[in-house]
Amino acid sequence: MQAKTEATPSDRDLRLLAHDALTDDDALMLFGERIDMQVERIGGKLVVSPPMGFDGGVRENDLAYLITTWARSHGYVTTSPSANYRLPDGDAPAPDVGLVRQDRVDSMSERERKKIPSLVPDIVVELLSESQRTPSAVSIERAKCERWFKAGAHYVVLIDPFSRKTTVWGEAPVDFPDLISVFGPPPT
Repeated sequence: MQAKTEATPSDRDLRLLAHDALTDDDALMLFGERIDMQVERIGGKLVVSPPMGFDGGVRENDLAYLITTWARSHGYVTTSPSANYRLPDGDAPAPDVGLVRQDRVDSMSERERKKIPSLVPDIVVELLSESQRTPSAVSIERAKCERWFKAGAHYVVLIDPFSRKTTVWGEAPVDFPDLISVFGPPPT
């Protein structure tokens, strides 16, 4: 007679981490909405970015406030870096700030809004962090931005808050704010 064993949630978590391919539901089950790291699913594997320091958190929050203020008055909904989007190739990256037109959000079911949606944000903003100042890290972020644009985002912005420069893909919407203004004057 064989003993029957039940898997505990922690056993399930370990089994999922041991597999190469994770689904959206697996990632949501593992991390839920309370993780203090950014988690993206790329090529079926989890890419975990560590939480940022205080200064980075201030930069990210100031940027999100400026964008959200604009978005609300222009018919967009904004998402934070903890919201992922499933791209046509199945990957689920998360932009630092994603903007989706309100009518697109309204067309989603309640179930779709609780999961990782199969849509590309209309506008994507990526913000370089202190740890992303190396040429190789900047190259990775540029490739991520190019990927958002090729997947269908209408406007993508990569911000380097340290040099006070932006790289853009596409055309900015009417009255879109000057995102660099959040970071003050350039260093001297």
